[in-house]
Amino acid sequence: MSVSDRISRVAQVASKYFVVWVVAAAGLALVEPDPFVPVLNYVNPLLGIIMLGMGLTLQPADFKRLVERPVDVGIGAVTQWLVMPLAAYGLYLLFDLPDAIGVGLILVGAAPGGTASNVMSYLGRGDVALSVAITTVTTLAAPIVMPAWTLFILGESIDVTFAEMFTSIVQIVIIPVVLGFGIRYVLDRYSPKAPKSASTSSPSSASPPSSPSSPASSARTSTTSSPRARSCSRRSSSTTASASARATASAASSGCPRTACGRRPSRSASRTAG
Repeated sequence: MSVSDRISRVAQVASKYFVVWVVAAAGLALVEPDPFVPVLNYVNPLLGIIMLGMGLTLQPADFKRLVERPVDVGIGAVTQWLVMPLAAYGLYLLFDLPDAIGVGLILVGAAPGGTASNVMSYLGRGDVALSVAITTVTTLAAPIVMPAWTLFILGESIDVTFAEMFTSIVQIVIIPVVLGFGIRYVLDRYSPKAPKSASTSSPSSASPPSSPSSPASSARTSTTSSPRARSCSRRSSSTTASASARATASAASSGCPRTACGRRPSRSASRTAG
């Protein structure tokens, strides 16, 4: 197994069990948080790297589809703005949570999907371009939607800095996705193409010439090669039998003794009969 095959195998296992690794890492961080604390300083660059990988999976046809069907983006954004905050408010009422926890829960419900939703869409073989578009739209509207929900449900007002959030979405989502898309486009357009396997096949791989066969085997092969050949063979046999019967009848009427096959008996057979 080559190095590239091993890397591909490891990547397949990692992506297949991605949720397992996340849950295991989260559990380990709850037990031993100290090794994970330094990672907090690199959250934004790491998220940017993830979105760069998401951009590498996109093609011009994906964005063309979104332009042709903007209703899909609108449905996803409106659903996220309505369903998630209402579900958070339902949990707040169901478990009779304190107001402080209720505010945090509703803020989480009104927050945009972020990078995690794009990664899950990719791992679930979903529409990554649609996920990125919905994340961008909901994030741009978050400074308005999040305070509106907390004020409408709990009567609490929060301050959300639009400029800071917009800068964050540009740095973490838009720039990495556009950069990954550009890299994919350039590689697809200008990278050398691998030669076709048919043009590089060696003479030794060609099938050897068939050995000469006897007429009998050729006849058997031709008659058993296909249903059409077998049908033609049966028609030929029936025609031969009809001709033989007509020849026998003609010989009998002319007084010439013949055998059933239409041939005269030999002299030895005539002497024996006499």
